Amino acid sequence: MATWPEVVNYLTNLSETEKFFEVNQISPDFLLVIRATQFALDFDPDTGLTPKNRYQQIFVSGLALDDPDMAMVRFASPFAKKEQLSHQGLLDCMGNHLMLGYGIVGDYYALINNAPLENLDQNEILWNVGCLSAIADQLEQELNLGDHL
Repeated sequence: MATWPEVVNYLTNLSETEKFFEVNQISPDFLLVIRATQFALDFDPDTGLTPKNRYQQIFVSGLALDDPDMAMVRFASPFAKKEQLSHQGLLDCMGNHLMLGYGIVGDYYALINNAPLENLDQNEILWNVGCLSAIADQLEQELNLGDHL
């Protein structure tokens, strides 16, 4: 994959059997991916263990730089409002998770990974969506922040 339109086309045209997320195109350069997860199990005394659906947002955007060969795709998954977590608390929790970075996106802390567009392949796209959403969801649970993102 070498262009942003190819990334958009791939994410929006996966077959139902391949897709483990929903994609909403916000603009030509920006996608919102919502991944449904079932990491947690609730115990219901009447029915036994049942999966607890949780959801995680992943924003996917194309980053055009001055040098076209340096274009990137940014994957970002917010997990906490800035007022919910101190900078020190953020650093403490991030030390326990394998991730390339975090940042501030609007009023939120987010896990972020940038990937070079020039040689981005389908597995890297799915890995970023799956990995970022799983870790962001885990952070929400560890920090008792609910499932609002």
